Amino acid sequence: MERFTLPEVMRAIEAQTDGIIRASEFLPPGGENAHCSFHASFFQLPNGRLRRIGSASAACCGAQDGREGLLRTIGSVARQWSAPSPGSMATDPLSGDDTVLDLDAFLERATSHSLSISCMAFQDAWNLDLERLRECCISVMSPEGRLIPFCAYNLTSATGKSLYRHRQEQSA
Repeated sequence: MERFTLPEVMRAIEAQTDGIIRASEFLPPGGENAHCSFHASFFQLPNGRLRRIGSASAACCGAQDGREGLLRTIGSVARQWSAPSPGSMATDPLSGDDTVLDLDAFLERATSHSLSISCMAFQDAWNLDLERLRECCISVMSPEGRLIPFCAYNLTSATGKSLYRHRQEQSA
């Protein structure tokens, strides 16, 4: 009964910012199940308005296993941090115009005028979801060299007792 879901967090952020940041601007990450987390990055324009930066869509869900999600995440991060090709046209975040991007001006302003908001919903004994575990790309390496989904590794009982982590730490 005391749970706060991801959609509730997104709506609360929208309410607390008087709609400046809209719940619809948050997207699931590229490699995880859509029910695991959300993220959005913003850039403050010189007029004070916030502009969402990054991809307008996220490729998520439907992975056969965590490896596929991991590869999508790596590709998404590589695209986000790749430099534009010389002479390419892009929307200038400083002016909002479709013009040649002044990358130096953007990077200088981004150091003090950007904001990222992320939230992750960890699983526990009350909401364990096997589909989410199968699609997980955030893992912990076991002493035997196996990848264990993060939420499974940190799973607790209804009373808060660690179910897996404690056992693994004792065998290491």
